[in-house]
Amino acid sequence: LGLGYRAKFVRNAAVKLVAAAEREGFESGAAYLLSLRSRPRPEVISALLALDGVGPKVADCVALFSLDQVDAIPVDTHVWR
Repeated sequence: LGLGYRAKFVRNAAVKLVAAAEREGFESGAAYLLSLRSRPRPEVISALLALDGVGPKVADCVALFSLDQVDAIPVDTHVWR
């Protein structure tokens, strides 16, 4: 896929996503992700942070731009320096 060092994170995140979907009774990872739209933000962020390679900023970006969590504010680490 040409993802370089990120390839292992993408693969591991996909495996964990499918496992979470199965554990919660969804037929696919996509269905599980869509279900996060209706959940409270702390639960959404926690679910996203459980995926390999996803940190607080990426979790907030996904929550804000893909999961309708309008109160999520992505903050880059450089802001705190």
